[in-house]
Amino acid sequence: MKAARASFPTLAILISLAGVVGVHLVRVGIFAPATENVVRAAAGYLGLFLVPFLVAFAFCTWTRTIRPALPVWRNGLALSSLLILSAMWVAYTVLWGFVHLHLAWGRDYDPTWMGIHIGCTYTACILALALRGSARAMGISAALCLSAGMQSMIHSGTMRQLLKVLPQLGAR
Repeated sequence: MKAARASFPTLAILISLAGVVGVHLVRVGIFAPATENVVRAAAGYLGLFLVPFLVAFAFCTWTRTIRPALPVWRNGLALSSLLILSAMWVAYTVLWGFVHLHLAWGRDYDPTWMGIHIGCTYTACILALALRGSARAMGISAALCLSAGMQSMIHSGTMRQLLKVLPQLGAR
């Protein structure tokens, strides 16, 4: 018998689920401190580097094979999902850059925006159900990877470090 070969969308779903479960286990406190840092970093880099490829592959698959067969309302939901994912990835990348490069962009940053971004990412995950086939799997896995990356940033303490620095910058 031939061994079953994992396809790219299946592999993407498994990787994104591993990121989400890893971040959840970090939040619960299962891992040792050194392991927590590795899990957070891995989830952060997954959200940073894997999401644009997954969104691009989902978009290409949707436009070439699935889009003509779907009704207009379903195409609208699918496009909304991919656009929301792209916008949230840009916001996450900018925030990641500011935090990790120790740049201050202003005193008015409110950490509740991260919760709003994660909520939008989960909304995009639900809207990705309007896609079909491999595009659906890639859209859902992109949303899960992005939410794991955002959550890893919250739980890593980098937001707390940033909020400690912002009042000092305002005093200058």
